[in-house]
Amino acid sequence: MLRKNYQSFKLADSLKLTSRLLDREENSELLLDIQSVCDHLSSPNFRVAVFGSFNHGKSTLLNALLGKKILPTDLIPTTGAAINIKYGTELTTRIIRSDGTEIDEKGTEILQRFTRLNSERIMRSDLSSVEVFLPHPLLKNGVELLDLPGTNDREEQDNLVRRQLLSADLIIQVLDANQLFTLTEVDNLQDWLIDKGIETVIFVVNFLNLLEIEDQKKVMQRSRSIAEEFRGNFPNGISNLYRVDALPAFKAKQQGDRATAFSSGILTLESAVQNLVAILSNDLQRYRLLRVVAIANRVKQILEERVRFLCQLNTELQNAREYLEVYCYEKSIFPIGFHNKTDR
Repeated sequence: MLRKNYQSFKLADSLKLTSRLLDREENSELLLDIQSVCDHLSSPNFRVAVFGSFNHGKSTLLNALLGKKILPTDLIPTTGAAINIKYGTELTTRIIRSDGTEIDEKGTEILQRFTRLNSERIMRSDLSSVEVFLPHPLLKNGVELLDLPGTNDREEQDNLVRRQLLSADLIIQVLDANQLFTLTEVDNLQDWLIDKGIETVIFVVNFLNLLEIEDQKKVMQRSRSIAEEFRGNFPNGISNLYRVDALPAFKAKQQGDRATAFSSGILTLESAVQNLVAILSNDLQRYRLLRVVAIANRVKQILEERVRFLCQLNTELQNAREYLEVYCYEKSIFPIGFHNKTDR
């Protein structure tokens, strides 16, 4: 284990050192990706991120998992920050602003002021981190949940989500049964996750309870087909697709209605998340290293292209020099740098 960790950190250090050769403006996003995956290698916590398009019920799903209204929810896009939910002895919220100012309050009402999108659906730009602490068994032993802004709304939100996903060990992608796996969602899945070595992804279909029974069957059939296509090296014996009716699940949890909670799918998802945390934790460094390798290959491709360009340029310069030497010799012209050559 120590040898494996040493090799991981050695690769990360080499990657960060090599990244200095990249053009900082042209490859600004890639440089941020490198920082994210390399920093996450040494994180002691197991992070579970929930993401998806806006208004897909991500925050409601997390509230259902926790059995309490921790996160703000609304009919319009709400979440405007990455919210880390961690274990604590009492429910408190910590806001750290970009200038280093720290605000700690009991409860989560402060989230309404700091993490909601404004009237123009724009995130605040003065936040460094947002953390919520609460006593919940799912969060023990270093597990944390991450609520992310909705995607496919604004570029700055997409960029934030994309970077945060690189530092998540398990990703829950929430889908809308009414518009399942849109073209943008499939593209994001490929570009943001698969191409970056992230294969620990489970899909949760929400709002299925709003459809007719026959339509529900068709949606789940298509979901299974696509989820299987993106399964990759997902752990054997565990499904990567779940149906959860988030709002009924949340209400059932609040009311202690275990039968409805079970039929909503939330208890099955809870069990799957707990099992995946246990399984992935046994080989966490390998899964994290896959992302470092994927990004290292991107850097390698860029630098190889640059080397090819420099080799071609060198060949063209050499040809031009030889032509110039011949031309000057024939014309008895001896530019600076060439007059000694004819004497040798």
